[in-house]
Amino acid sequence: MVVDISEATFTKNTVVGDDIDLTEVPAPVLHPGDGGKYLTSGLLCLETPDRSWSNWSLSRVMVSGKNQLTGMVSKPQQMGKVAYQWKDQGMNKVPFALCLGAPPTALFSASMSIPENGSEMEFTGRILGQSLPVVRTDVSCVLVPADCEMVIEGMLNLDELNDEGPFGDSFGYCFQQSSIKRPTYTVSSVSYKDDSILPACSPGLCTDESHTLFGVYISVTALTSLRDAGLPVVDVFMPYESQGSWLSVKLDMKELRKMNIDGKELSNIVGDILFDLDACSLTSEVILFSNDVDIFNFKDT
Repeated sequence: MVVDISEATFTKNTVVGDDIDLTEVPAPVLHPGDGGKYLTSGLLCLETPDRSWSNWSLSRVMVSGKNQLTGMVSKPQQMGKVAYQWKDQGMNKVPFALCLGAPPTALFSASMSIPENGSEMEFTGRILGQSLPVVRTDVSCVLVPADCEMVIEGMLNLDELNDEGPFGDSFGYCFQQSSIKRPTYTVSSVSYKDDSILPACSPGLCTDESHTLFGVYISVTALTSLRDAGLPVVDVFMPYESQGSWLSVKLDMKELRKMNIDGKELSNIVGDILFDLDACSLTSEVILFSNDVDIFNFKDT
């Protein structure tokens, strides 16, 4: 539900132009060895040039200057697909809004890989059982949740690259001197509530928000895909202790015997299904269990 910008909670204070100094934002250095201060748990909002696709995603960005951020823009991901539509039309600058302290349900939706051209806004509304109030921002003119702690706006320059990283990500590793050239976000406006709270996720130490957010989604997606393929799957779970890299699959052994397939054939079928899913792109291991094992208990598995 689009409401007037006057109903937004984050417009109480606004800083623009030369007055912006992102180094004053209390973004923490989250891990020893990180390449800089990071804004995490942010909802990054982009729209296609014709405004037909409004995409919300979760993405970390590093503070790289008084009015600059640097972060990953991956073509295979939906955020990258939206951004590169501008590039395909001869425009290397993309309007963006980074929402900090956005509604938790919106963050949950943004962590999922919903169908291309789908709307995280609509998905959020389905979870809530009612429309999520959104506003169109004044600077970037993109749709964002009306209730946020802070909204940072500007232009994403796909051709202007800066060093980003290293960063200790959800797998718990930080490789020294592993910075990568990433696109630059030039900030032209920062709006925020009085006494606004800056949320942060420090990924890597079990269990953190990154494991719970995408772990739940990946588990459900894998369960649905395996059942749609006719496999007698009881449940699927991504163990938090695996830091988002394993999938445990529990099978109904009685029903499985009726299929008359051996272990190798079963493993190939399951692997072909799961490793073809975008949701499982970072999954390194799939472990099959009989239905007498509690896959939600790591000690049992």
